[in-house]
Amino acid sequence: MRGNQTQYAAHRRALGLPGGSRRAVQKALETKRIATGPDGLIDFEAADASWAENTNPAKVRDVQTSAKLESGPSIRDQQLELLTEKTLTARTKRLQLQGDMILAADAEQVFGEVIGTAKNLLLRIPDDLAEQLAASKEPPECRSVLEHGIREALLSLEKQLAA
Repeated sequence: MRGNQTQYAAHRRALGLPGGSRRAVQKALETKRIATGPDGLIDFEAADASWAENTNPAKVRDVQTSAKLESGPSIRDQQLELLTEKTLTARTKRLQLQGDMILAADAEQVFGEVIGTAKNLLLRIPDDLAEQLAASKEPPECRSVLEHGIREALLSLEKQLAA
């Protein structure tokens, strides 16, 4: 596999090898422990072999010990996370104040009211149309009466929601 310095550093990190940062890869290139190809990309297998061959074992840090020292997020990462959280909170409040965002509880309440109203309107249809349906003898006429009743109920719901 071939890639740039960042990709090669990620490759080394994934394998648990030292040199898992872009700076370490840059330093290895500067000191000629590894080389890039004519296209400027690093051949991972060749670079791994070259790194091992050209590195003084006495100067290699234990990767696991280094990882323990760096295990927590850096102060910069913590500050960035806090800033991101504050920004999102401020944006959410601004959208609420502008009326561009509603709370889930408010949406659930309105939705519940709409469903309740729709249910009541639709359940009244049999009572409202019982006499007309009983007087109808032909299925197409029953269907027409029923469809008209449903459309009236839905139109009534639409008017109530618009108000």
